[in-house]
Amino acid sequence: MEQINLKSLTITKAREDLLAGTYSAADLVRAYQKNIEEKDKEIHAYLGLYDNALKEAEKFDLLDLAAKQALP
Repeated sequence: MEQINLKSLTITKAREDLLAGTYSAADLVRAYQKNIEEKDKEIHAYLGLYDNALKEAEKFDLLDLAAKQALP
């Protein structure tokens, strides 16, 4: 997996990268969680985070993999 540059990442680029398999949805969630953990101590901008975000991303990745394997 390549390092995800969140500063320059657009939703279009994230979609392209996810479709290309550059990284997984779980990787993207982990990158955002790490970024939030590092920066929120200073900026206090996040009121809350979804506790199940990573679990949901992992479920998406499994469904995506199953769909890709089902294609002819």
